[in-house]
Amino acid sequence: ELVGYVVSCSDHYCVVQPMLNIDFSTGGRLEDGGLCVIWWSGASKYEVEAKEISVYSEPNVGMSVEVRSERLPEGVLIGTIDEFELNNTQTAYSATITIAAKMGMLDNVLIVENTHAMELDELHKQVEGKR
Repeated sequence: ELVGYVVSCSDHYCVVQPMLNIDFSTGGRLEDGGLCVIWWSGASKYEVEAKEISVYSEPNVGMSVEVRSERLPEGVLIGTIDEFELNNTQTAYSATITIAAKMGMLDNVLIVENTHAMELDELHKQVEGKR
């Protein structure tokens, strides 16, 4: 189950872009093979949005959506379609996807003594410089 992706790494650390971040986006694939763009609107901590689903696809409530991206392993579950609709121009569907991962159940790691603090600070500066 997808929770995010790594955006930068060093020898001892990595910075992760979680799904529940407005800068998050990735490619998705519906069970029927239809492709889409996945992003988080900030509306719910339990859902992400899918856009640009082809009108030739046949989305259904409960249909699984998996990762479809060059930077992530394919087949990783994002979630299931909760609702969908055809856009105003009737050229594509959009959908709301219930996230499969239990984001609230993820653990945080507390580092009591950080002997690599300077390295971590430099990594954060690199990421901030790319925005």
